[in-house]
Amino acid sequence: MLRTASIAGLIAILSILTATGPSPCQAAAPEIRGTWLTTTSSDDWSAANLPTTMNSLKTVGLNTVYVEAWKNGYTNFTSPTLATFTGRSSLNPSLSGRTLLNETRTAAANAGLVHGAWFEYGLMAEFGSPSNPLAVKCRDATWTVGTTSGTGWLLQDSAGDYTNSSNNFVWMNPLVPEVRNLIKGIVVDAITQFDLQIVQFDDHLAWPVQFGWDDYTKAVYKQETNRNLPSSYLDSNFRTWRQGKTQALFDEIAVAARAAKPSVVVSLSPSTASFSAANYCADWSKWMTSTDEVLPQVYRSTYGAFATEWASQITASGTNRPELAAGLRLLGTGSATPWVDLEQQLDRTRTDGALGHSIWYSEGVSQSGTSNPSNYNSQLTAYYNVATNGPAANPHFTSVRWSGTGGTGGSGTWSTLASTWKDRSTIWVQDAVGIFDGVGGTVTVSGTVGAAGGLDFRTAGYTLTGGTLALRGFNRSANSITVASGVTATITSTLTGSAGLTKSGTGVLALAGTGTALGGGVAIQAGMLTVGAGGTTGALATANAITVASGGTLGFNRTDSYGGAFANAISGAGAVRLLSGSLGLSGSQAFTGATIVSGGTMSAVAAALQNTTSIAVDGGVLSAASYNAVAPLSVAATGSVAISGTGLSLAAVTNSGSGGLGIAFTAATGTTTLAGLSGTGSTRFASHAVIAGGVSAGTVTAIGSLTGGISGGSVTAGGLVSGTVSGGTVSVSGSAGITRFAGGGIATLAGPATIGTMASGSVTLSGSTATITTLSGGRVVLGGAAVTVSGGTFTGTLSGSTGGLTKTGPGTLALAGTGSLSAPTSVRGGILRLDDANALSASSLTSLAGGTLTIASRLAATIGGLSPNAGGLTDVRDGSIKVAAGLGAADLVSAIIAGRKDGSWTGTSGITSSSAAADVARGVSRGVGWLDNGDGSLTFAYAAAGDTNLDRSIDILDVGNFLALGKFDTGVAAGWSEGDFSYDGIVDILDAAQFLATGLFDAGAYGPTGSFAAVAAVPEPASAWLLAAAAMTAAAVVRRRSSPFTRLPQEVQVFLPAPCPLLGR
Repeated sequence: MLRTASIAGLIAILSILTATGPSPCQAAAPEIRGTWLTTTSSDDWSAANLPTTMNSLKTVGLNTVYVEAWKNGYTNFTSPTLATFTGRSSLNPSLSGRTLLNETRTAAANAGLVHGAWFEYGLMAEFGSPSNPLAVKCRDATWTVGTTSGTGWLLQDSAGDYTNSSNNFVWMNPLVPEVRNLIKGIVVDAITQFDLQIVQFDDHLAWPVQFGWDDYTKAVYKQETNRNLPSSYLDSNFRTWRQGKTQALFDEIAVAARAAKPSVVVSLSPSTASFSAANYCADWSKWMTSTDEVLPQVYRSTYGAFATEWASQITASGTNRPELAAGLRLLGTGSATPWVDLEQQLDRTRTDGALGHSIWYSEGVSQSGTSNPSNYNSQLTAYYNVATNGPAANPHFTSVRWSGTGGTGGSGTWSTLASTWKDRSTIWVQDAVGIFDGVGGTVTVSGTVGAAGGLDFRTAGYTLTGGTLALRGFNRSANSITVASGVTATITSTLTGSAGLTKSGTGVLALAGTGTALGGGVAIQAGMLTVGAGGTTGALATANAITVASGGTLGFNRTDSYGGAFANAISGAGAVRLLSGSLGLSGSQAFTGATIVSGGTMSAVAAALQNTTSIAVDGGVLSAASYNAVAPLSVAATGSVAISGTGLSLAAVTNSGSGGLGIAFTAATGTTTLAGLSGTGSTRFASHAVIAGGVSAGTVTAIGSLTGGISGGSVTAGGLVSGTVSGGTVSVSGSAGITRFAGGGIATLAGPATIGTMASGSVTLSGSTATITTLSGGRVVLGGAAVTVSGGTFTGTLSGSTGGLTKTGPGTLALAGTGSLSAPTSVRGGILRLDDANALSASSLTSLAGGTLTIASRLAATIGGLSPNAGGLTDVRDGSIKVAAGLGAADLVSAIIAGRKDGSWTGTSGITSSSAAADVARGVSRGVGWLDNGDGSLTFAYAAAGDTNLDRSIDILDVGNFLALGKFDTGVAAGWSEGDFSYDGIVDILDAAQFLATGLFDAGAYGPTGSFAAVAAVPEPASAWLLAAAAMTAAAVVRRRSSPFTRLPQEVQVFLPAPCPLLGR
């Protein structure tokens, strides 16, 4: 709290600043805006005018009325305590039988005013009227204090008078227990009968300083202090003693009132601090420990006088300053306070942070009567500016709790006077926040209950239904409905008001009413506000602009179509979520939070989603038109998305839709670009697609081309798949293909397709044609396609029975994997090399035109068939090729002869051996041999003359074949296995010469020159004998032909031993 000196200094400065004119009206924060309704004012409290009085006070901007309840020894209601005390009716005779306090309670509640009972007369009563039973009772009552007895409970001055010189009132002695009980009993009677919200005493709960010389006071003072009364009423000890007694009475009243109703507001409106201390033996600053509010009567008609006196009240209140409000004078003895002065007084109390103010008295404010000399109704209406700033709640009644029918919440009826509330008031307090806790239930709003400053739902299960409820809050910009975490509250009542709605708390608020009368904006600060509660009702006015803060969500939860497109302006960093129903989200929306579809169908134009930071479809369907955004899109297992528009570009997409659900881009033209795609769901493009980062999972279908790598999932494309396929399953149905396979994957190409590079994976080619630029691994299935491969080393497998494999281009295609391809193979360019013996074991090479078939070194390969004379070249190198079927011996020999050329084995077509050609170029005789395997297959291989069985060695078996088969020098057609090594169709001396020239007999395995095989320089003896036998046989043949030795070919002459008697040398 501020120190007194500091407060006084501040007030002095503020007095200067505010003296120049009124300050602008501030926003309508909670403050006491009260007035007193006195029965002296005949116009306002008359039965005809009372409702109008209350309504006009509310219209002006006031929120509290203090109604006179205790005056001149009578009550303005029926008080059993007073009736028992006096033995007569307690009701004020001037009321003609009316129970005013009950009438004002009803009228105030209907108008939306806080209702207080003002016990004006306190300890004071009129004297000299025999009709006043209270004065008679107190004057004639007897008493005993200790050993002293006497008569009378009224205070007397030192002259023995009951009244002072200025009025005709007497004062009941606060020392008398019966008097104290009377006052407390009257207060309790009023609370229990009328459920009072406020009980107030004013400056008449006092002990006038001139009084206290009556016998009763003398006896008590003597008993307690052991002193006689002083001679002067100004004696400080006596004054302090009396101050303590009045304070004790007030404390007792406060305790009794709160015992009757714990939430009742205990109010005090005394004279100013200095006057009270000097004249009423009252130091009310000490009473403030028992009060909820103190409104000292700073009744000054000029601002200057007010400012000085008000400063002293602040000083007197000390640390209890938060309870301090101001009693201001509008009407009184003499002229009214000028408006300019009253306005400055109002400003000053606000500037000083007062709890509020109350204006003396009602007829200066209301529009009911005509007797008020100066009515400031219009001025106050403009000052409070309720239309703009909203009404102000009484700070004691900013909230009340729903008690319901059973007292612990739950179901019940909310009406103006139903006692279904608790805490400060058991009836509804206008402009307060209604708190709903305890047990949930259905709260039925009866008719129009007035205004609520807000609602606060703390327990699940509450539904407000029926009637109309206005939201206007403490400030036009802060009409809050709070829903606690884990709580869902539903409102089907019609909400009205021009200040909009603020949704607070992390729970869910469902607006499911049919009315759309709520004006202003809707702010969702936290939690979720839903339009609808799972039925067919719930709406916001189109003019309700919606702001969704980060952490907040605007939800839609109806089962129908929400009455058409939702075009309300939505902004903020919070989320928009569809729970059910069919929602059309239109307009150019500015919200930057997430868009979530958890159920139903959301149709959104592109502008509606242009600023959202993410889209999540975790259930239901999203249909978006021409959606281009940087927001990532995610689809859960039960979600489905359809996006139209051409040339779209989206951020990363996560698609986990299952069971045929997922994402569909429906435009039949243009290209859709995704920054990324992940998840196991299904994604369909009705045209071309570009997926940065490629496909790693899920099912992707593109009617057109697809650009992006594929590392997993299942992809179907109608055009070229541009990117690397390293996993997953790919199906291409168009005329394009796949640019690269590397690392895995399974593909099916149903159309004339092209694969750029294939390093691994599995491809099924089921269209008419297909092209693989570079093939290095994986598995290729020809499901009807004729595949063309440019080159590469293929370690995978080939399979398929239709279509075929064609090698084109100048490069080399090496097939290094075992395959089951039974479709034909052709080589139209470059080299097709078999690095695996069974790479084409079931495939026929139908054409080698323009290309070469070869095999890896020393490889014994098998191919399904061969057309060696159809063009091109077959190079067996230093290995062998078995042709399983379809090749006749004559065609084979013809091809070998073409490749043999002139014995150099450098032919450009047919069958040759580049290894043999190299050997011959070095002077070593080698060539290509062949065998008929007897099962329809033929084998040809790199061979040396004499290796009749092509087993890579020349031994006794080969000699036996050469000699025993009986073809030598007969002129009968023979083949390689029978000794025709020179390919002239017969076995003769030339073949024998080649046999002998190799020097490989019994020398072990042989190979190309400089390779693994070694050649013996000198034959073993057994070998020499066999060779001699062969030579003798050859010589005999020569003689039978009568062919002189000199006619032998040069190569025979070279290799025959000299001299050779067998040959006549």
